[in-house]
Amino acid sequence: MADHMDGSLHLAYQKYKAFLEANATLALLCASGEWEGKKPSVTDLIEIFQSKSMWHSHYAKAFPR
Repeated sequence: MADHMDGSLHLAYQKYKAFLEANATLALLCASGEWEGKKPSVTDLIEIFQSKSMWHSHYAKAFPR
């Protein structure tokens, strides 16, 4: 999922769904106090899966629909 070179739509949607799951899991861990240390920003999580410019120009616009 961390491969930024594959541009297929199928993999892009998998990355989007994985980000949503990771973000929700992080929120639960932080709320329960299980997450130790500084909470990563949303941008930090996005950059695990895709560059933030590609994320905002394509993923965030198309996939929520």
